[in-house]
Amino acid sequence: MSAAETRTFLHTVLGKVTKSLGVTTMAIGEIPYGEGKTGWGVEEFVADGIIFLTHLGKASSEKRGLTVAKIRGTPLDRASFEYLIDEKYGGVGLVVLPKRVEMPDASEKKLSTGVEGLDKMVHGGVFKGSVTLIEGATGIGKTTLCLHFLAANALKGEKALYISYEEPVGQIKRTMASIGLDQQKLSDKFIIDYYVPEALTPLHYYTLLREMLDLHSPAVIALDSITAMQRLLSRQDFIFFLRYLQLICKQRGLTVFLTSTYGTIEANKTTEISTLADNIIILRYFEIKDTMGREMVILKTRGSAHDKKAIPFEITGSGMTVQT
Repeated sequence: MSAAETRTFLHTVLGKVTKSLGVTTMAIGEIPYGEGKTGWGVEEFVADGIIFLTHLGKASSEKRGLTVAKIRGTPLDRASFEYLIDEKYGGVGLVVLPKRVEMPDASEKKLSTGVEGLDKMVHGGVFKGSVTLIEGATGIGKTTLCLHFLAANALKGEKALYISYEEPVGQIKRTMASIGLDQQKLSDKFIIDYYVPEALTPLHYYTLLREMLDLHSPAVIALDSITAMQRLLSRQDFIFFLRYLQLICKQRGLTVFLTSTYGTIEANKTTEISTLADNIIILRYFEIKDTMGREMVILKTRGSAHDKKAIPFEITGSGMTVQT
């Protein structure tokens, strides 16, 4: 059938027969790989609405996009969306970010970091609703600091959520026990959630996080670690993920601790989250004769003063102690 015959057929069947019967019709066409049109490329002239579904597959990620190219007689406020196919959505679910988010007023209240010496370094704790980045090498104490922060605030009645992207729940509980924290005692306020970071898009990560926040309704959360996602996402997608993370946390007034395995001031200058985080704490090793010590330095506290010196700290059976 020629292009002219195809257009005549479609115009007759779709434009006259179905409309005369009052039938709403959905026609499905496929765009062959490497092509930019369906069939003869005339079908879109007959249809009242056109929706394109696109698939962008990479070595480690998959993205599905939905674009509303045309809806006759209807103005489009937004045309392109990312979508997911999942049973919980009943099939297709669009991931829609709000154009404008109502942010709560900046709080003057400070929350304890859970470590007395660190609280002194940041002059009383971190602001409620702030995002704190903890950077350091593997084994330096990033997870320990997060657990202290969540446990201290859970003991004060705040609901705490720890999201692990690398270590299973049992391992986190073992770590808590090793520093004198009783997870069972805090179980009603201290929730541990474990998620294996598969190669998903940043909006999918955003959706999963939003669902966990809706389920648990925490006031303080820790994500350990964002490096797990950085390894899987492209640089641009990782920046998007960080922006979406900041958006949802600020919108809900959550106080957040994030960890990253990049642990020097020089490396921090190259990470995009340095501009999004309200506070940045660097944990690093230093050599003392024939042994390795630990020290922390506060690189940034937005809206608050902080100590400028690098202060040694230790991790014992009682947890983290800072030598102030």
